[in-house]
Amino acid sequence: MNNGFRFGLWAAVLSVLYITVLYVSAPTYLITGYERLTLLIFLVLMGIAAYTEREQRPDGFIEFGELLKMTFRVYVIGFFAKFLFIYVLFNYIDTDMIELVKDAQVRIFIENKGIDVPEEIFQQKLKLFIESTHFGPTLLDFLGISLEIIVGAIFAGTISFFFKREAPEY
Repeated sequence: MNNGFRFGLWAAVLSVLYITVLYVSAPTYLITGYERLTLLIFLVLMGIAAYTEREQRPDGFIEFGELLKMTFRVYVIGFFAKFLFIYVLFNYIDTDMIELVKDAQVRIFIENKGIDVPEEIFQQKLKLFIESTHFGPTLLDFLGISLEIIVGAIFAGTISFFFKREAPEY
């Protein structure tokens, strides 16, 4: 088993465990942003995987491209495990979580009401927002998933840049 897959599984297990602890502690933690701390888990494990991969080489050299593929694999495995766990949690295990998300997003929508917006128009916009928005995780959120993958690629590139060690040319 290569380091990318091994540390990816660790990222998956630790992020699911962390989300479970948040959910058991207080389900509202999942909608207030604490779930985003799983990125730190991914970053640490990507760095450990990169360091381990470089140190396992007999000459200690590893190219940027190889390291990028390996660290990105860690992120992707961890992210998709986390996403699937949250999807199952919200849509099948505790469907009341969607109501918590809905209440939080409606509260944010109301807080961001413009001063110059008439009340009648605002109420129409609020009603349209509530009717047209899916408030839980969805497999059809291609934009959200794509942005997460782009963030992972940026993290993988940054970590790979710092841990790469090109072989010298003689």
